[in-house]
Amino acid sequence: MGGDPYAGTNGQNTRRPNSSSTAGRMVSSTARTQAMPTAATGPRLLLDRIVDLDEGREGFDFLGWHFRAWMSGRLLERGIRRYYLHRWPSVRAMKAIRVKIKARTGRYRVGVRDIKVIIAKVNPILRGWAGYFRTGNAAKKFNQIDTYVRERLLSLMIKQRGPNLRAGQVQVWTRDWFRDQGLYRLRGTVRYPKAA
Repeated sequence: MGGDPYAGTNGQNTRRPNSSSTAGRMVSSTARTQAMPTAATGPRLLLDRIVDLDEGREGFDFLGWHFRAWMSGRLLERGIRRYYLHRWPSVRAMKAIRVKIKARTGRYRVGVRDIKVIIAKVNPILRGWAGYFRTGNAAKKFNQIDTYVRERLLSLMIKQRGPNLRAGQVQVWTRDWFRDQGLYRLRGTVRYPKAA
């Protein structure tokens, strides 16, 4: 009747939250769900763990960003070790945009003869992503996504041509060629916020 709320299916147990445990310990998703605020209990602080940001030992993800203390390269060249909090798109955010791009450049698009039609479907995703992440330290991640988009479009165009692909045609489809077709490029869109 009043069974163990932490007992899982097939007799597997989910870790119980321990009030005497340290704040640095992770609690299970079941415990987090039960600790969520409700209208009856009001807002409550939900603390999963404390992150050690000293000298970049750990980082954390929040709202699609990954935060981590990172050493200043310019100061290091002068022999000064100083860390600043940096942020860039998290692994989950990178995976999510790749999934969206893949959905719009999949095999079923091979029948679309004009690449500009597919580019028009991809551009709003890239613009929105750039608008959200461009104020961080995202230059490297932006380059990775630019490369991924180009590879997906290139693969699609090769499949479209099939046996009719002419020798040397792939070498023509460069980054600049795709940009001339209207593809939005993330590279160069990072803007650092001005100091207050």
